[in-house]
Amino acid sequence: MPWRIYRYIIREILPYFLLTLLIATTIIFSQEVGRFAELFVKRNVPPVLVRTLLVSLLTRISIITLPISLLTGIFLALARMSSDNEILSLLASGMSRRQLLIPLLAISGVVSLLLGVITLKELPQSAAAFRRIRGELLVQGIRTQVKPRVFDTRFLHRVLYIREIDRKTDVWKGVFIASTEGGELVLMTGERGILALGKTPSSSQLHLFNGVVHRLERDDQGEVVYHLEAFTSHHVRFDPRSSEAEKFRVEWAEKRPSVAEQSLDELLSVPPEEGTTYIKARVEASRRLAIPLACLLFAPLGLALGIVPRAAGRSAGFMMSMILATIYYLLLFAGE
Repeated sequence: MPWRIYRYIIREILPYFLLTLLIATTIIFSQEVGRFAELFVKRNVPPVLVRTLLVSLLTRISIITLPISLLTGIFLALARMSSDNEILSLLASGMSRRQLLIPLLAISGVVSLLLGVITLKELPQSAAAFRRIRGELLVQGIRTQVKPRVFDTRFLHRVLYIREIDRKTDVWKGVFIASTEGGELVLMTGERGILALGKTPSSSQLHLFNGVVHRLERDDQGEVVYHLEAFTSHHVRFDPRSSEAEKFRVEWAEKRPSVAEQSLDELLSVPPEEGTTYIKARVEASRRLAIPLACLLFAPLGLALGIVPRAAGRSAGFMMSMILATIYYLLLFAGE
């Protein structure tokens, strides 16, 4: 008999849990993915990158929405059962509050295990994939955002002009480049060019064919000297100057993965001598352990506060769940 009641309570919680999870995930996901909407439209991002990026975003969002949905589901289910006198009937029939806690602990344990897998395994991999995708999007933008018959100044110390672009073969025709790198003026023209994308924005190169290099520089006497050089093949490094690319370049130069990309063992192995890095690692490790364990505490908390008087109605459980969910959300981020 108790197992039927346990299953009934779990069935009451699941609809509220799933509905809250769907709504919360949709709201947060729409805000997060909105930052990349322009990227998807303008840069013709490959479907593989889009799929990986969306999975990465959902993984990061789930550590927020799963606990909040669990807490809301427990409160709303118990408030509904209280308003219909079902909780009172169960207690009057001899069932104790400890027995009522069993189904709550069961569903909380499942969510806690799921969050444990996400925070300890999937979250670091998701953070690493997110940084890799961001770099690939920047690299893809070098090729797809260049327009023909437009002077492009987005590149570091360079102005680019292309007469014609073959989008099918990615061949640039009639290429003109003005460079001031190193304090000297260099003008390059090429009959055609092919952009070779590297793993990072700074490693991308443009291969020019059948062109001329005009160079102005000062000799030892301070006089301006003009050099003219014809070539059949010439390589030019391309480097976007945007703040986004600069931030990514600094991150890529770091040999050690960021705190978000490290596993729990790596976080706990950071020595105290590293100062700020040690503090960040400890905070991240505590967060990954605290989030799954917090779900187990929602079971007794929901039982203690979710059973409301009939006069209060179902709205009392909803209001209580929203208040506690807000407190949890604020503590999750303000605690860092």
